Amino acid sequence: MFYADTIGAKAVYAKIEEYAKEDSYAWQASPLLKKLAEPGGVFKDVGA
Repeated sequence: MFYADTIGAKAVYAKIEEYAKEDSYAWQASPLLKKLAEPGGVFKDVGA
């Protein structure tokens, strides 16, 4: 998750959405990731 925090939840979410265009069954972003991506949050803030 360190790398994910380094690039930000928004970038992770965008990449998953890009992959989902190819295979929406295998690539689905979680509701938590979507929630974090909207304000530009990071994973280390979850549960804090």
